[in-house]
Amino acid sequence: MSMARSGARGFTLIELLTVISVMAILLGLAVPSFSNFIASQRVKTVAYDLTTAFVLARSEAVKRNADVTVAAASATDWTQGWSVKAGTTTDTVVYNGPAKTM
Repeated sequence: MSMARSGARGFTLIELLTVISVMAILLGLAVPSFSNFIASQRVKTVAYDLTTAFVLARSEAVKRNADVTVAAASATDWTQGWSVKAGTTTDTVVYNGPAKTM
């Protein structure tokens, strides 16, 4: 009397636990690297936005033949964003840069 498998398919508990353990280890290694990637991308995005503001200021100065200013949104705190203003009055706001979103 032999006990033959009746065609049961699937994974054993040991195989499932092994796969879950390997995935947990890989995830543990990937998370710190991903956090560094996110921080790096945030810095690149803000730098690109500021560069865009400078290009816009230059373009508006040529188009309007007037002074255009890029200034911090609040006195000296650039993390609150920035604005591009055209002319001598502060009423003409051309662009408001992004504020810190962290």
